[in-house]
Amino acid sequence: TFPVETILNLKSKSTILIYRTFFDGPVLRYTEPTEEIKWKITDKTDTIMSYPCQEATCQFRGRAYTAWFTTDIPFSYGPYKFHGLPGLILKISDSNNEYSWQCVKFVKAKPKETIKNYKWDGYDHITTRENMAAILKRAYAAPFKFCQSFGMKIMLSHSDSSASPATHDITLPYNPIEK
Repeated sequence: TFPVETILNLKSKSTILIYRTFFDGPVLRYTEPTEEIKWKITDKTDTIMSYPCQEATCQFRGRAYTAWFTTDIPFSYGPYKFHGLPGLILKISDSNNEYSWQCVKFVKAKPKETIKNYKWDGYDHITTRENMAAILKRAYAAPFKFCQSFGMKIMLSHSDSSASPATHDITLPYNPIEK
């Protein structure tokens, strides 16, 4: 989901996370070992997109999640970094409903179509998960200062110049998926 791309490789047990910062800023990327998620499968069932699903819950990096998976599609994947259930995750959300995904349809790929792996020459910044979290926290706390740090010039205009906030006073809401 924009602005995040997650590449999960269960064979090599690695996860790549790519974050495209706002206003055409740098693309942050890190690789980490794929974390094993400890799921608790319950007896609750539901139907999503005509597929019989079963409920599973987990704690993952500071949030509690409820997932619905189907064994009719025997792939151990889901959105973001979620994996490890005996079927495809069709719906998952955190306990506060701040993060929620639901599969709404499947589209058959065209012949010879593959997953796109974008490359951003000159913008790709290799980092760690911890450094990325710190960079994003600063970027959302002071977005104009962040943009200026990589050479972008920003000008605000407002019909009433006395009501225009200073760029250093503007912040963006930030609620990271991993706490």
